[in-house]
Amino acid sequence: MGLKAWRLAAYLLMALGIVGCKSEQEDMFSRYLDRLSNVLDDEAGPLPQSYPSSLPEVRELHRAPTRITLGLLDSYSLRQCGLFQLVADNNSIMGKVADSFRQYDYQVSFIQTVEQCIAHEDISDDVSAALQQALEIKKNEVNAVYLSNLVWTSTAMRTQLSDNRWFSDADAHHSAVVVDALAAIDDNFNEAAAHQWQVLHHLQSAQETLEKQPILGRLSYSLHNTANYIEHINHFISTRFPNVKCGENRDNTQYRYLTNVLKQQYIENIQRYTAELNQMYYQISPHISTLRNGTLAYHYNIDEHYGRFQTANLEHVELWKQLSERCGSLTQ
Repeated sequence: MGLKAWRLAAYLLMALGIVGCKSEQEDMFSRYLDRLSNVLDDEAGPLPQSYPSSLPEVRELHRAPTRITLGLLDSYSLRQCGLFQLVADNNSIMGKVADSFRQYDYQVSFIQTVEQCIAHEDISDDVSAALQQALEIKKNEVNAVYLSNLVWTSTAMRTQLSDNRWFSDADAHHSAVVVDALAAIDDNFNEAAAHQWQVLHHLQSAQETLEKQPILGRLSYSLHNTANYIEHINHFISTRFPNVKCGENRDNTQYRYLTNVLKQQYIENIQRYTAELNQMYYQISPHISTLRNGTLAYHYNIDEHYGRFQTANLEHVELWKQLSERCGSLTQ
């Protein structure tokens, strides 16, 4: 095969790949818009470009913790209360390469252990004062630095929050375990904010779930792009519906065709999908207050996407309602 033939084959494969990459959800919205365009006998234009759910670079979101040096760790009393071994393990080779989840869990253990050490009867006043100073720093940074880094810079959470794929039935099937994992992060954030240090839990057990079941980013992506698509369709039909000829003693053929499109394409497909997105948002929304909090390094914008999603859907229903009220029931 000659060079030109190879190039032609490559171009054909690329073209087929591009076509094949169109998702089921994009097909659903495109089909609806095409049917409306055909019945209204007017060009609607293509759907807007889809936008991925993404985060700023890690270097923009990472927060450096305050460095603390404790020179009293050879104290016998610190061995007795468990702090010596805890710090030694963290200072080992494995501790120095720990990811954000392990670093966060270490800070939780440090806070809880230091509180117990300070209350230990064998702790001297000097050691207690040094530990108290370190403890205050750690408490001030456990959310603002360590949990912030876990949420915005860890591989697991960035995988969970960033995506360019649509939310699907398979994602809904796995949603409960992801909601539980996100709720664990939220609970720790709220408990630390309330200074309930001894009830904080380690979060490493949620890490694998968050990385392997990336639902939140897909939900955000789907809300954002569904809003974009429906806004585009709303703009099209808002200028064409007033021109539909219908009513008593008139030819209602075009209106009848439109109502068929509404039933077959919107109600049976799109409305069912948007209801699924709406349900998933309400299921997950109470457990992501950490992602909305201004004390962390970033603010996740899924609420803004959901607001536009709601507004676009309500406007779409209102446009169909206005057409129905003008045209009346079909009797011919």
